[in-house]
Amino acid sequence: MIILRVLFLLALLLPTKAISQPIVLEEELDCPKALPRSVAWEALATRIYLHGLASTQLELRRDRALMMQFGESVAPLLAVLLQDVVIREEETTAKTRVKAKILLSKSKEKKERIRLLAKSRDILPFIQHLLCSLENALCDVDAHWPERTLYSDQLLDNGEKNSPDSSPWTNKEWVYRGNMLKALRECLFALSLPDGDWYTEASHLDVLEKAAAILPHDPYVLTLLSEARLLRGLPEQSIESASRALSAEKKASRARYIMALAHWQLHQLGLAENDLSMLVIETQSEDSAEMLTYLRARGAVRMLLGRTDGMCEDFVRACGLGDCDGLSHVRKKNHCLNP
Repeated sequence: MIILRVLFLLALLLPTKAISQPIVLEEELDCPKALPRSVAWEALATRIYLHGLASTQLELRRDRALMMQFGESVAPLLAVLLQDVVIREEETTAKTRVKAKILLSKSKEKKERIRLLAKSRDILPFIQHLLCSLENALCDVDAHWPERTLYSDQLLDNGEKNSPDSSPWTNKEWVYRGNMLKALRECLFALSLPDGDWYTEASHLDVLEKAAAILPHDPYVLTLLSEARLLRGLPEQSIESASRALSAEKKASRARYIMALAHWQLHQLGLAENDLSMLVIETQSEDSAEMLTYLRARGAVRMLLGRTDGMCEDFVRACGLGDCDGLSHVRKKNHCLNP
């Protein structure tokens, strides 16, 4: 995968620090006259963010217990969740340059919570997709960058110029590409270490609304938006964005799960049950954490609907996967007593 190779090569160029110490990096970039300054800033902010990730993932690779748990290829993805990121623009002596400073801080508490991801890894594809999309977007910008590539002095150092067949971008296209870099970066910032069922927080709603406007057909961005809307108490809007995610990707199981929760919040229990039943059918691994989540939720919905046979089946299966809370609860009410 390209992103892993790029981040690993970047990591070799950076000084290493203890995982408990914050990382501070500064970089500058010439702003070509043909480009809006905002585009140069977004390109530089993205590049310095990737460099910060590289430094963090190199340290993660030294945690042998963590790497044995997840595998070394996952280190760049875990790095996204591990660090708190602050990127700010610094003053420069030349008006034709932009300068960025990044502060990445990591906490022991976050690192310990990352270890819990072994049982539920379905946030990792979100990170992988957004990170790959960010890298690809930066590579596109790099290929069209006037005069020299963004990576030429940092990574390639081979003096290569833009490909002759790289058609020039209009000013409008450059602005859009800068906005895309910002949107993808901020979606990564909006990801949270899973806390219960959630991958993001209601506080990120405004950022995700703007990202979805820039990337209206990205199922991962739309799913995160759906989740943030639900957490903000907007179930109807949550269903709308989840539906758009499913239109873009029929197998967007996370979007369907959020849709089920939104239907549940609206007391549309039949629709919630249908959503959850589709997920149970489509989930290939019977003993996965996702299957357990769907069975618990469907069992609870069926309990509210008074469908005791289906409820008992779900709670028994969930108990077989290690969570007997639902089964214990209904048995106290004299349901599901037969083995």
